[in-house]
Amino acid sequence: MTDAAALLAEILANPDDDEPRLVYADWLGQHDDPRGELIQLQCELARRDGARELNDRANALLRRHEQRWGAEAGIRQMGVVWERGFPAGLIGGSDALLGEVDALRTQPITWLRLRLRSESIEEVAALPELAKIRLLELRPDPTSGQVRDPHAPDAVNAYALAMLGASSHLTGLRELVFSEGAVDRLAARSLVRAAWLPQLEELVMPGALLDRSVLAKLAGRIPAMRRLLVDRSELGFRGLEAIAESAMRELDMLSLARCDRAGLEALVRSESVRTVRCLSLAGTHAIDDDASVLATARELGILEDLDLAENAIGPAGAAALAASTTLRSLHRLDLRANQLGDAGAFALAEATGLSELVELDVSDNAIHAAAAERLRRRYRSVRV
Repeated sequence: MTDAAALLAEILANPDDDEPRLVYADWLGQHDDPRGELIQLQCELARRDGARELNDRANALLRRHEQRWGAEAGIRQMGVVWERGFPAGLIGGSDALLGEVDALRTQPITWLRLRLRSESIEEVAALPELAKIRLLELRPDPTSGQVRDPHAPDAVNAYALAMLGASSHLTGLRELVFSEGAVDRLAARSLVRAAWLPQLEELVMPGALLDRSVLAKLAGRIPAMRRLLVDRSELGFRGLEAIAESAMRELDMLSLARCDRAGLEALVRSESVRTVRCLSLAGTHAIDDDASVLATARELGILEDLDLAENAIGPAGAAALAASTTLRSLHRLDLRANQLGDAGAFALAEATGLSELVELDVSDNAIHAAAAERLRRRYRSVRV
């Protein structure tokens, strides 16, 4: 095995480790290969995001050499995303993945963004190389001939999802992300039966169409879930209670923005939220009573970030939150676009609870200068 081959094997075996990549970059530099510079630049960018000059230089190298580097990596037709100097993700139709098996085998590719098609999906699901995939993003295929529900025109192909769900090779999958509206009731039933569902740690499915029974089955099969985002989804009658009754005990982030808030009290008083640090209830039509429920929920004791933007919470709700001693770990509170007025602002400024709160957003709440000044004196970071 040559020095280059040995280094590439180490990179493939340790895709999260920068050290073998940087050693390989030095080797490439010794052989006047500009890809060595790309590896160094992107590794540095991964450590300190936002370095514009480094990013511009990396993009310039890709514009000049990406086609050749992609061909050398064995990528024939799918789009490629480069991270830390190597192909990290592939983008395209699911059937196109069959032409990229060599790249999957020889490159540190750990995520896929697929337009889900029924064509050749059985062969795709049977690829042993899927074992290295950690993140899977699924989108509908607009060219598919599937019959579409007029209420869910952007749903993925349920048959293709079922076949992919039956794959025994997605053993490394930890994150599943659907595009907006990609999960309708048929797709949800396919997802519930997926063999790899219990190993997921993150599930994102905005705009999903679910009923409570399917949601209950789904929530019951994801005990290791850490991040669940179902913004703008239909969760069925009192769907939040299905989450409350689930076996999830490791949730860190729960985003329910613009969902029906029915069942909220059962949820925030359940074991499922005891580990939640970030909770979004933006746009759920929450009112003062809901704020009072949140303020007294002992199960939210480690909550750090609470998003209640775009609701109907008024002065009474603000006063309940301000007096909360159970939200003892809360660092950030978003109350923009509610109905606080000056009375709500003064209640927050004179809070006897919320001892750890440092960041507060109360913009678009008809708050005048005197009340705004009181808030600024009380909290480190305030948006009015």
